[in-house]
Amino acid sequence: MAADLMKSFLVVALLVLLRFSHHSSARIGEQLSSDLISKYCSETRDAKLCAKILNGASFIPSADLYGAVDIAIRTATNKVSEMSSYAKTMMLKATRLKEEYTMCSKIYDNAVIALVDAGSLLGKHAYQNVISNANHMRQEVAACEAAFKKKRHSPLKQGNHIILVLGDVITVMAKKLT
Repeated sequence: MAADLMKSFLVVALLVLLRFSHHSSARIGEQLSSDLISKYCSETRDAKLCAKILNGASFIPSADLYGAVDIAIRTATNKVSEMSSYAKTMMLKATRLKEEYTMCSKIYDNAVIALVDAGSLLGKHAYQNVISNANHMRQEVAACEAAFKKKRHSPLKQGNHIILVLGDVITVMAKKLT
């Protein structure tokens, strides 16, 4: 009798969970579809670039949402590191904009730290902290871009834009994990 009552309770609990759970967005374990990528990218500052980045990564279609956030963090870390190296090289070569390149180099180094920390936080399922770190990284990169506002043109604009879009991706997808 008690076993039958327990089975009934578990069946009802499962039905309630299934009834009220939403399956409109990917969760841990569920693969990302091109429709979900399009949906998430529509929430970024540049949906076309976002889709190009995510659809261009051969491993994204087989990734679940958690894996996609991890991939976005790693991709952003690589891009920020690349921009940091470029800024350091230009800092040494430049006769003009030396101050701006120096500032951006330091900013990129801080952004890398925020992203590495975000990867660690993702592993601990501290999704709100991942979002906070992604926001911090975006603020840092925006400050780099702002350093060139007084000048005619930012030579780092394209790379910074890619980084900002990747920051958006991290934030949008990590919010879905919360």
